[in-house]
Amino acid sequence: MTAGWLVLYLGGALLRALLLMAAAAGIAALARRPLRAGDLRVLAPVLFFVVLTLYPFPDRATLVCPVPLTEPLLTPLHTLSRLRQLAGEGIGLWLTDLTLLPAAMNLLICATIGLALAAQRRLGWRGVAVFAAGGTLVIELTQLTGIWGLYPCAYRQFDVDDLIFNFAGTLGGFALGRGLQRRGRGVRW
Repeated sequence: MTAGWLVLYLGGALLRALLLMAAAAGIAALARRPLRAGDLRVLAPVLFFVVLTLYPFPDRATLVCPVPLTEPLLTPLHTLSRLRQLAGEGIGLWLTDLTLLPAAMNLLICATIGLALAAQRRLGWRGVAVFAAGGTLVIELTQLTGIWGLYPCAYRQFDVDDLIFNFAGTLGGFALGRGLQRRGRGVRW
């Protein structure tokens, strides 16, 4: 994985998320309920995260099932054992590892979702926890089912660590956002 590939990957996902936001704004306008700034602050990181978890979309005509490396990973916190393994080997660039990079990205992107949710005054811890758990479960099940049967098999890997890190990232971002609000430095986007 090169830096150029990562920029193209993230840029493509961001472009798709922006297109989805424009579609959502158009639908809201047709429903005569324009999206407010607070809605967009939450919608932007959520759509970016959703696109990242499903993108790139495979070509159905060339998809060969089962797709290698899509066997579900059901061992909780296997990512931490990989981190210990790399640390024991003295490998310093662990963020280039294809096990650890997605976990780090999940934490960071979900933390931005948590920060955006912290700006929503009406949401409390319980609501954010339900949103985080439900949202990440839907995403992982979408991956497991090949976008709910749109593809004949899973083309992305279901990983129980994703459930854990997405949930933790969202709650961590929410805690950070609420902590900043208490100190009078609320998140202003």
